Amino acid sequence: MTGQAERDAQLLKEIAAGDRVAFTTLYRRYHRRLFAFIYRRLDDQEAAEDVLQEVMFEVWKKAGSFAGRSKPSTWLFGIARYKTLNALRAYARTSAPEEEMAELADESAGPEDRVATRSEQEAVQAALGRLGPEHREVLEMAYYEGLSLAEIAEIVGVPAGTVKSRLFHARQQLKSLLARRGLE
Repeated sequence: MTGQAERDAQLLKEIAAGDRVAFTTLYRRYHRRLFAFIYRRLDDQEAAEDVLQEVMFEVWKKAGSFAGRSKPSTWLFGIARYKTLNALRAYARTSAPEEEMAELADESAGPEDRVATRSEQEAVQAALGRLGPEHREVLEMAYYEGLSLAEIAEIVGVPAGTVKSRLFHARQQLKSLLARRGLE
């Protein structure tokens, strides 16, 4: 394990012993990434916040079950994936309100650039939405979360070769969908 992973594993041990400061430290370290991971799948800020709370509650309860066979981040994203899949069954999918998407725009860009960037982002999001759930999931984990093939395989519960194949096909479909919209 890397230095960061070792520190996170130590935090999980401390959390398992009831250390609230360690929990707060781990929360601060991961809450933004986990929220983004969840939000991209649910497209609903309130639902994503609820799921993030469920994830962190699960971490608090089950920190002692972390066996160290994977990186702590992989374990956390695995919990987030499971909780998000449960939420997808419970929540109706809605798109993010425009004002929330506008907040994500690059403030250093001029108005023309922001409109073009927002349009491209919407095209990419629309294309991602047309991918099958398995393809979209691995593509988002690889590119938005920066997870390795091995980490994705562990989270999703399939061999690394299957993840590699899904990524290949997802990229091909995404490229084709974007080409139809004049983006490459």
